[in-house]
Amino acid sequence: MFSYSPYSEIKELSQSELRKQYDDLLEYGASHPEELEQNLAKLRDLITCYGLPSESEDDEYNVDEQATLRGKIWQLFLGLKQIYAEEYLSLVKLGPSSAHSIISLDATRTFPKEKTFRKRVTLEKLIRVLNAFQHKVEDRESLGYIQGLNCLVAPFLYNMPEIEAFYTFYHFIVDRCPRYCGNQMGALDGDSLVQQILKLVDPKLFSYLEKNSVQLCVFSHPALQSILTNTPPLEEVLKLWDWLFMYGVHMAVIFLVCILLVRREEILVAENPNSRYFQYHNKFSLDAELITNLAIQVVAQIPSDLYKLCAIHPLVPLNGNREGHDFTQSKGLKLVVKGTPD
Repeated sequence: MFSYSPYSEIKELSQSELRKQYDDLLEYGASHPEELEQNLAKLRDLITCYGLPSESEDDEYNVDEQATLRGKIWQLFLGLKQIYAEEYLSLVKLGPSSAHSIISLDATRTFPKEKTFRKRVTLEKLIRVLNAFQHKVEDRESLGYIQGLNCLVAPFLYNMPEIEAFYTFYHFIVDRCPRYCGNQMGALDGDSLVQQILKLVDPKLFSYLEKNSVQLCVFSHPALQSILTNTPPLEEVLKLWDWLFMYGVHMAVIFLVCILLVRREEILVAENPNSRYFQYHNKFSLDAELITNLAIQVVAQIPSDLYKLCAIHPLVPLNGNREGHDFTQSKGLKLVVKGTPD
């Protein structure tokens, strides 16, 4: 089993050398589908150690023609095998959905300060994909459009052509985090898990916040509702999302705990660290490498039972029936850290 530590020695690679390693893995995987799991494991190791290379000019300007490297890798981890152009076009032809008004309003609020995003993803495209999604899930009450889904579809449109983005987004929601849609009970359970894990890994910080009557959900809930897309900059968010596809959406909970740990000293010396502090004092800028390195250390401290609850909460209530749910993909990072199965 691959063993990774943020402090281990890793061979330096240039951006072009790193890009070639990814291209070779993707090419090999396409010609050897029977070795999918082994290939995904190699991709997982490479991303964990190096991250993805900087985008090439082709990625920057031709996203309407082909997915970026990141988009291709997300699709692989999600297991997306087929898209249905005719179905998507038929959904688009249905026109405005029952959620069109709120979709149109939300679309204007999607990453307004991210110039590269605005250049690559038009409002019309956002609105079209979200209306099509609402039409497709219209008869599934638990999956209907809710405010904030605009920010969840945005990373897909930023990294792949429209039809691919639609189906990748759809399967991401349906297969990986259905409880983060509809009534958003997954985010509520995530709030509870953030508190439990923080209390475990940093009891001093947790006690300090509790003593000052800080409601951590004021900080955690918006971040979980948006699956971290509310914390700029977008490029760093996308690096964290790579880990959501590799190890599971539950990593958003772990990352939020890590953000609190990074802000620890700032919080402890704050004059008034109450709930409003987290709501309005939001000058924090993500550093994905720092957060992921810290996440590995945090995961190592979480008992297996709690980690398992965390891993499956996007799919199953914390107190629900968990039989029949595959934990294999979600426990991947736990195995990387501990080197032994649960």
